[in-house]
Amino acid sequence: MIDEGVIKWIVDFVKKISSRPRDNGSYSGWHNVTSGIPQGSVLGPILFLSYINDLVDSCGSYCDTYIFAYNAKFYRHTECPEDQKFLQLAINALHHWSKKWLLSLNSNKCHVVSYGRTIDTSTVYTIMDKNQQTVPLARLDKTKDIGVYFDIKLDFKDHMHEKINKAYMMLGLIN
Repeated sequence: MIDEGVIKWIVDFVKKISSRPRDNGSYSGWHNVTSGIPQGSVLGPILFLSYINDLVDSCGSYCDTYIFAYNAKFYRHTECPEDQKFLQLAINALHHWSKKWLLSLNSNKCHVVSYGRTIDTSTVYTIMDKNQQTVPLARLDKTKDIGVYFDIKLDFKDHMHEKINKAYMMLGLIN
């Protein structure tokens, strides 16, 4: 159980945030920040983890759920239509979880990537957007995850190409 004084302190920390935007060296007036946690704060990561703590419980019975920072990944080895249904149930559970916690998901940043030698692209997974409309999730051939490009064949050509280009850029700067 968390002490009531600690809870009041956290509420004050979150509610009494203001910012002063800067544009071309000049500042505007102070404005209240109505959502979020200040980046770089000591409490930020702890509050975020306590906020998303039950996401895995909500979706994990349908698939494996991996969370890193503010990204969540659902994984399920799909061998039959039943497996695909479970993956869709996990996505539906994510939607219900986000509604419960008043969190708006950006459906444009949600996508599907399948890995393997033979990939069934006929299944369309859907999610509810912020207007409560069912929209299909985009199916990608590659994605960047924690700085590494993964493609559907897991050959890492795109990742190596990006690293080589960055190395050539650094060599150009050194020259």
